[in-house]
Amino acid sequence: MNVKFTKPPLKVAIPLLIIGLLALAFGCYVYFFESRGFVKTEAVIYQIDEEFTGYDADDQAEYDYDVYVHYTVNGERYSEKSDYYEGSYEVGKSITIYYNPANPHEIHGDSQNVGIYLMVVGAALAAFGAYCVVTREKD
Repeated sequence: MNVKFTKPPLKVAIPLLIIGLLALAFGCYVYFFESRGFVKTEAVIYQIDEEFTGYDADDQAEYDYDVYVHYTVNGERYSEKSDYYEGSYEVGKSITIYYNPANPHEIHGDSQNVGIYLMVVGAALAAFGAYCVVTREKD
């Protein structure tokens, strides 16, 4: 069975290339720089707030979640809101966070997996978009 691949037109390929490059850049920022100089530690979730945000295109309810954690730095206990949420989070669960040693109130959740995902998807979209642009047939 012969399947012929039809490349998308430029008006599709160029936005794919741009979106891919943006996702790749943001993924690199999240993975390499967002928590630069921050120290890894364990925290315990003590509260999760759920806020209804509306319905998606499939009429499914959507929610935003705020995760609050306790953690200890140099013997002092801190309670802060994390900037990261996963569906497996529940009150009492121990999670990895990163704190700023100069200001332990400043924390980031373990969002490195998000950075990796964005880099992979961004690279794939950018590569496909670039391939379609470079190998397009001249009119």
